[in-house]
Order: sequence, then structure tokens, then C-alpha cells
Amino acid sequence: MKMLVSTLGMIGNEWLAWAAVGLLAALSAVPLYRFLHCPILAGTRKFTAEEAQDEIDSPFIAGPRFALGMLFGIGAIIAGLSLIAGDIVPVYGFLIVVAGVFVVQTEPARLRLREGQARAAAASLGGPEQQAEAADRLRYSHLFLITSHLAILVAVVAALLAF
Repeated sequence: MKMLVSTLGMIGNEWLAWAAVGLLAALSAVPLYRFLHCPILAGTRKFTAEEAQDEIDSPFIAGPRFALGMLFGIGAIIAGLSLIAGDIVPVYGFLIVVAGVFVVQTEPARLRLREGQARAAAASLGGPEQQAEAADRLRYSHLFLITSHLAILVAVVAALLAF
């Protein structure tokens, strides 16, 4: 534990760690922008009956992107912690851990967002209640992704400032 604290103290003085914070802040702005300009939630995106039926007929599956993203994230966390534990460029190890945690924490939210978009398309064939419920789920998915991004950003900044 002492090694982790001393490593975080050293990393807090590195410009590269703060550049990563800037990158995380920029990445956190993207889901906020997408939420504020979501055509489905704004009601400007109208689905055709064919698009809606395609979403109903095709089951929603996570796909290889999700699996590969999660494997990458877990591998990055392990590799970064190994670099930190071995005192081999701990700054890069920290950045790799942050990248891994970012992917592992945000990829499920991205999957939920894609599912929400598919549900909104399918609900366009239903009544107003179904459409409102699908829009609420999509709104929640957007907000969950935004919250995940901001939580990671705050945690990294707190870790860098605390030590």
C-alpha cells in the first residue's frame, strides 16, 4: 500500500498524468453533447415502419465489440498494475490502468445506450406509452454514461491531488 501511495504522489507531479486528465475531460464532454443533441429524445428522428420492424425481429446481442472492449480493459488494468508493482515506468502503468478502468466502466453503459436506441426504434410502432417508456430508458442510459465518465474523471483527479 505504501508503494501505491508513493507512486500516486510521484505521478501527481507528472505533466503526462494531467494531460490524461484533460483527455478524460474531453472524453466526458462527448456523451454530454450526444445526450443534449440526441435526435431520438428531441423527437426529430422518426423511424420508418421497416426500421422498427427490423429492430423487433432482430434480437439485441452484445457482439464482439463488447467482449473485446472488456477483455482489453481487464488486460490493461492487469498490465498497468504490473508496471506499477514492478516500478517499471509507473506513470505509464497508471495511465494504462486508468484507460483499462475507463473501458471496463463505460463499455456496459455504451451497450445499454445502443440497446436503448434499438428499443426506441422498436417502440415507434407501439403507442405513446411504449414510446415514452423507451425514451425514458434511453434518457437514463445517456445519463448513466455521462455519470460514469464524470465519476472516473473525479476519481482520477482526486487520486492525483490526494497524494
